[in-house]
Amino acid sequence: MKLTVDLAIPPKYKHALDEEACKKVFPYGAVTIRVQDGGGVFPSGIAIDALGDKNEDMVVAIASVSVGY
Repeated sequence: MKLTVDLAIPPKYKHALDEEACKKVFPYGAVTIRVQDGGGVFPSGIAIDALGDKNEDMVVAIASVSVGY
């Protein structure tokens, strides 16, 4: 099975993407990750130190998964 995962991520946060961790979400198949600019960054009004938050940004990524053989 071939999987293509398209991720739209705000440019400011693309460097933090762990593509290998994304691939591990799928139990089997050949996974290809394609990243492009998109998603959004919005103020959340809170930063939680225990979670490693550096600011109050709420980051939204948009994903599309295509399955083929």
